Amino acid sequence: MAVSANVYRMDFRDELVYAGQFDTDLGYPILGNAARSVHQGVELAARAMRRMGRNLELGVEGNATLSDNHFLEFRESYGPLPTDQVAYDDKPLGFFPANMANVAVRATWHGFGAGLEAQHAGRVFVDNTGTEANSIAAHTVWNAVLSASHQLIGTQVTATLRGLNLSDLRYATTGYMDYDRLGALVPHLMPAATRSFLAEVRLDW
Repeated sequence: MAVSANVYRMDFRDELVYAGQFDTDLGYPILGNAARSVHQGVELAARAMRRMGRNLELGVEGNATLSDNHFLEFRESYGPLPTDQVAYDDKPLGFFPANMANVAVRATWHGFGAGLEAQHAGRVFVDNTGTEANSIAAHTVWNAVLSASHQLIGTQVTATLRGLNLSDLRYATTGYMDYDRLGALVPHLMPAATRSFLAEVRLDW
């Protein structure tokens, strides 16, 4: 069994951050310059493998990140007037979830393999206001994999079937702020793929 932990802190000056807006004409996100910001947290990981019999092997592994990402000082100007300047001091940075985790269970037996994975992401803000309405809710996605490997005429043949988002969860991967038809600034979210399957055959010689 192996276990690791890492504690980190990054104190930034003039960090380039996503401003939560998107240039729909040119197709890229708009960046802002944050005077001072902090990224800090802890990263944990663990892995265990055990042979249950002559050919059966089971494994469990996982990792998690618990973090705090916020501005110490950030002013953004939306226009030429002093009233157009917005302060985001002590607000969470957009697009940095406070927690993420992955857990996987795998088994192999006589050239056959099977695995189940869970991927979790905490709430993701799509701007720098820290407003829950302008965010993607925390979500967990389940994936699975089946594989079979066989030696054939000096060639190792491996067939793999992957199932992604098995629960067919409807969630978003990212987003940006833009104006709607009524002129209100609202979040526009980009959906993730629904349940899908990938098949692969690999030859090694």
